[in-house]
Amino acid sequence: MIHLLWNYLVKRTYLFFFCSYNIVVLCMEIDYEDIKYLDNLNIIDVRDHYLYERGHLKGSKNIPLRVLRIMPEKYLSIDKTYYLICETGFTSKRLSNILNTKGYHTYSIKYGYEKIS
Repeated sequence: MIHLLWNYLVKRTYLFFFCSYNIVVLCMEIDYEDIKYLDNLNIIDVRDHYLYERGHLKGSKNIPLRVLRIMPEKYLSIDKTYYLICETGFTSKRLSNILNTKGYHTYSIKYGYEKIS
C-alpha cells in the first residue's frame, strides 16, 4: 500500500513540476493609444458577432473567440502580427497567450473595446 501511495505521489509531483516548468506566459499587451495611428494593422475583434455589429474599431475583422481558438491556422499566419480585442481585454489576453504558445505573434489590446468606445 505504501509503495502504491509513494508511486502515486512521485508521479503527481513529477507531473506538477513538468507542467510548471513548461508553462510560459507569452501574452503581450499593448495600449490602443500606442497603435491607433499605425497603418495596416491586423486587428481581430474576438467578441460575438452581435457585439461587433453594435460597434467596433475601424478596419477590424470579427473572428469570434471560439472559432479562432479552434482553427487559428484558417485565419492567421505565423509571419504576421495580430492585435486582438474583446470587450474588457480579459478574453483577448487569454486567447493571445494561447495563440502565442502555438507560434503566432499576437498582442492583446489593453482594457478592450469598453475603454476605447
